[in-house]
Amino acid sequence: MAIATGQRSATRPLVLLEDALHCAGCLCLASVLLLVAGDTLLRFAVNRPIAFQFELTEMYLMPAMATLSLARVQRLGGHLSIDFVQMSWFGGLAPLVGRLNSLLPAVFFALVTWQSGKYAWAAYLRNDTYMGVIDWPSYVAYASIPLGTATLTMRLLVDAVWPPSPERNTAG
Repeated sequence: MAIATGQRSATRPLVLLEDALHCAGCLCLASVLLLVAGDTLLRFAVNRPIAFQFELTEMYLMPAMATLSLARVQRLGGHLSIDFVQMSWFGGLAPLVGRLNSLLPAVFFALVTWQSGKYAWAAYLRNDTYMGVIDWPSYVAYASIPLGTATLTMRLLVDAVWPPSPERNTAG
């Protein structure tokens, strides 16, 4: 019981970050829904589309929707997985294999975080701008990817140290 309590207190800031990023991702999804529906309605009703809708959706909202919820979904076990081997097949090595199953993706997503972070930082330093109906700062669009993948990397590392229980809520 003490380990579980210590684990909960140690991972509480990460859980709060995951939940906050998930809320932001959900707000992005709602924004896409409202912008696309509003654009369609205005386009057909009064022939006045929302001019910036496509740029905002494509450059800012879609990457945020795709990455900000990754860590929370991993924590809840809500991701799609296809199991072609059972952990029970590994016998006494199952805990080690389970940890490797978190560590190897953590390495991959750490590299994605590093590369996308370098790209976003370079765009910030150059003051890159996406020129369209509105001149949008590019680095803001790029920032959601390293933020989401860094949080997922932390979640995977936590899962490697404290493997999730097999009966965790997979429905979210």
